[in-house]
Amino acid sequence: MLQIKQIRYQAALVLILSILAVLTASAQVNYTLEGVVSLWENHGKLTTVDGRVFRLTGLSSRELAKFENQNVVIEGSIRQADILNTLKVKKIQKKPINATEVVLPLLKQRQRPAKMVSYANGIMTIDNVRWGQKPGQNNLADPGLAEHVFRTIKLKPELIENVYFCLKPFKPKLIAAHALMIFTFKPGAIITSKNEQTQGMALTIEAWQRVDQKFSLTDGLKNMFGSSWILTSYEDYMEEIKVRKEEIILYPVILTHDQKARLVEECVKYASINREGEYYNTVTNNCTNNLVVMLNRVLEPKRKVNMWWLPNMVYNLRATVPVAVPKFLIKKGILKNEMKKFDYKTSQLSIAEQGL
Repeated sequence: MLQIKQIRYQAALVLILSILAVLTASAQVNYTLEGVVSLWENHGKLTTVDGRVFRLTGLSSRELAKFENQNVVIEGSIRQADILNTLKVKKIQKKPINATEVVLPLLKQRQRPAKMVSYANGIMTIDNVRWGQKPGQNNLADPGLAEHVFRTIKLKPELIENVYFCLKPFKPKLIAAHALMIFTFKPGAIITSKNEQTQGMALTIEAWQRVDQKFSLTDGLKNMFGSSWILTSYEDYMEEIKVRKEEIILYPVILTHDQKARLVEECVKYASINREGEYYNTVTNNCTNNLVVMLNRVLEPKRKVNMWWLPNMVYNLRATVPVAVPKFLIKKGILKNEMKKFDYKTSQLSIAEQGL
């Protein structure tokens, strides 16, 4: 057992050192955006085609004046996934007026992000919640191409019961895993527009791939994938585990009831943000560190996680490498030192049958 732990530690260390070797000094969330530049109170402002507004830093107002009122393409970065108002410019150029539009392959349908429609009287109305795989797709060569049905739901955060930080290992399992968050609720908390119900919901943050792409840890460092925050029913995600013959490990999150309800609100809110132009990154904008960012939004100050070892330069890998995060969060008193584990053979069991 000790030898296995040593091998796992060494393998994780090799991965971490390899990742650090390819990281740039400014390890943040990368974007490529198109829009119009304007100057306002000695600061630059970018207004995108879809109406988002970013305050621009990294260039002086004098430099930005060269692009004022012009359509541009900007490569830049934001600090993290929940700080979206300021974009640090790395590169800016005018968009050629007669540029030939490139038609890219479609994005994978199963990774469609959620969208909050309204929040009133304690009820969140959420569109694009994944609700199950369409029939007849269990034997696809690429399970990622499976299409799902989506629902509009009404959710009552106040009826939250438990929150779980989850790992879904993939090869090489000693060092690689996908992280997600599962919420369980009292009956009646989630009802679709078709009067369907579930007692659980998952938040999975994924590299949004096109139909001709497959994810890899190394490609995730190269600005090759978009970022999608996906909400699914509990049954939808368990069905995916069954189809892909996977396993999942669940760690209970230690929160008060009020913190749990606020976490549901925050996760839905940030899952609904338009992230077009944002890049997924294996280290700095991934499935794991963004869950920690969400937890930080509801944790009391003494339990908040410092996301940086050196501010804006070296990321805290204990908050972003999936296999390392649970142990770190247990030590900080954020997760219970216990876990539930089940695989594709038992994933079809209900929340009650799983003891969640």
